[in-house]
Amino acid sequence: VYVHDAATGRVKLRQVAVGHVDDDGVTITGGLAPGEAVVISGPDRLRDGSKVAVSTTTARG
Repeated sequence: VYVHDAATGRVKLRQVAVGHVDDDGVTITGGLAPGEAVVISGPDRLRDGSKVAVSTTTARG
């Protein structure tokens, strides 16, 4: 996943552990700290270090 760095406004590609996957979403079981922001829309258009604009949405679960 791409993790957003608020200090730089850029994203960093990071490996995460994936748990349950279904039609409602994906559970990340490792590799992220609480409160870290991840890209959920358009990650296929990003590269490591891309600058992004942030909009907020709340994680489910």
